[in-house]
Amino acid sequence: MQMHLLRCFSIALLLLCTGAANADDVAIKAGIARMMDVGWSVTPTARAAADAQYIELQATAAGDERLLTASVLVLLQQRRYEEAGKRLDELLTQDADNILALRAKTWLAATMKSYGGAIVTAEKLRAALPVESTQDPTGEAIAQDQLAFLGRLCGYLAGPVADGVDQAERKQLEKTVLMGLGDERRLVFEQARDGVTQKFFELTDTKSDQEKKNVEDRKVEANQTLQDVDNARKEIESRAGELEASATKLQKEWNDELAEIERADRPLVAELARLRARADIIGRDLASYQIQIDSLNVRFARERDPVIRNQIARDIDQLSFLANRISGDLAAINRQGQAVESQRGVLAQRVARAQANFGGQLDRINKELVALGKKEKRADYEEKKAKRPVSGSSTKTIALSSQVTALSTYDKFPLEQARQRLLNDLK
Repeated sequence: MQMHLLRCFSIALLLLCTGAANADDVAIKAGIARMMDVGWSVTPTARAAADAQYIELQATAAGDERLLTASVLVLLQQRRYEEAGKRLDELLTQDADNILALRAKTWLAATMKSYGGAIVTAEKLRAALPVESTQDPTGEAIAQDQLAFLGRLCGYLAGPVADGVDQAERKQLEKTVLMGLGDERRLVFEQARDGVTQKFFELTDTKSDQEKKNVEDRKVEANQTLQDVDNARKEIESRAGELEASATKLQKEWNDELAEIERADRPLVAELARLRARADIIGRDLASYQIQIDSLNVRFARERDPVIRNQIARDIDQLSFLANRISGDLAAINRQGQAVESQRGVLAQRVARAQANFGGQLDRINKELVALGKKEKRADYEEKKAKRPVSGSSTKTIALSSQVTALSTYDKFPLEQARQRLLNDLK
């Protein structure tokens, strides 16, 4: 009875543990599927969400192959290649013959231009492939898919990036891959390899044709530029000649105007000098009379003799009369001087108008000549540019060059298929 009870208890405990384990596995599967869902984008939000989900799953599923595989696929999708490489190393540490991981590591090494590393991993991928079998169609399809990848890789290393690859190592890789292959598998490999070669030649021809077209187009463009430069120089030379002739004419007219004003001003200057000299003489005479009058006034104030005082008064009157007459003459001379100054003011206005008129026109001519000089320098630059050696390079040919040497041009890593396969396994 006791043995029966003990046996029942053990069975119940086993069922309980199994149920708990199953529950944990369901949660892990759901978490992995959620990580691939939220992280299947290149946005910062997707990166952060995938990283957070991976850290959370590490608590319950650290080292789980499914989690590592899903993380590798997410990192490749997000183009975080360095991190993906480290995660692949973890995966291959657990399963050195993991075909998906070996293919991903090979593809990643070639993409990152580590061609020697790609060859080493490609040999490991070949070694991990199962022997040819007609009994396992699914496994055979997977094997042929990997052989097609290896064929594309060999074609890529032999053509688009041949200059950066040790061709002895590449040839040895081909021998290693082909060794032991049946006719069907060999055909898969060779068709994939030759397909890359064909595409490489087509792209190279396209790039070469585009470069030739660019050269021809640029020759036509350069010839047109040189013709335009020649026409522009003729226009500049013609216009500069017209402007210089106009400037010479204006300068002569300006000089003539200034000379005429100077001729008109010369007698006025002489007359003004004469009047000023006359005014100075009269001014001195007037000052002399005023001194005499002041002296007589002093004597008149001191003198007590009526007869003498009368004589002094008569003298003062006579001198005052003469002083007043001279003062009138001085005023008249000053008025004549003001009239001459007024005439000279009119001439000064003529000078100012001539300055504004001729100077303004000459200034505009000089500015246009400066602008023509800049156009001439621009024409010199365009001529030098047009005479440079013609290159066939362009944005399009640069893009073609990048396309020709990119592994993704010849082999797209099957991320979507691998993701869907893993999701199916998680169901």
